[in-house]
Amino acid sequence: MAGFVVYPLLAQNVKMNVRGHIGYSYLWEKNIDAGLESGFGFSVPFTKRIAFAFDVGYWKNEVHQRENQLLDGSLTITPFYFSIHYHLWPQARFVPYVFAGGGLVFTSFKKEDIIGIPEITIRQEVDDGLGWQTGGGALLKINQRLALYGEFEYLHKQGKGTTTITDMNFGTRKEHFSVSLNSFLLRIGLKYFF
Repeated sequence: MAGFVVYPLLAQNVKMNVRGHIGYSYLWEKNIDAGLESGFGFSVPFTKRIAFAFDVGYWKNEVHQRENQLLDGSLTITPFYFSIHYHLWPQARFVPYVFAGGGLVFTSFKKEDIIGIPEITIRQEVDDGLGWQTGGGALLKINQRLALYGEFEYLHKQGKGTTTITDMNFGTRKEHFSVSLNSFLLRIGLKYFF
């Protein structure tokens, strides 16, 4: 099995790379602001045109309260995903590519403090789960080891949110709602080949 992966790499002298990037995230939900995004990853080439990649991202967005939705606060999204990249002109200095994949998307929501009755507490959560991504980009080779790159990505993730209301007099109740974590991401970064 290892020969199946290693032989094409040796025959074509294709290099692995590590990368880091910064960018901006735009969520589809109108009550969630755009925010800064960052991440890192690596890719292992399979052929001259195809590479397998693993990436981790992180972004935080401010949320404005909407009825039967998230309250005011901040939403953090951290996807871990695997993707396949297809490079259109791998031997050129300017290399456009497309990619698609999926993985686990972890979320964390921290609501702002609410002034209310001391006997009542409100907590909100958004479930983690699977998501998929697709996009494209291009890299510009600076030399044999370094390349600048730019990408656009679409991340698709529908989440379930839960509001837990604890009342010292009446007990605990939960309300469920759906929240779209669908996002457009624009990023720039640097790749190092070895």
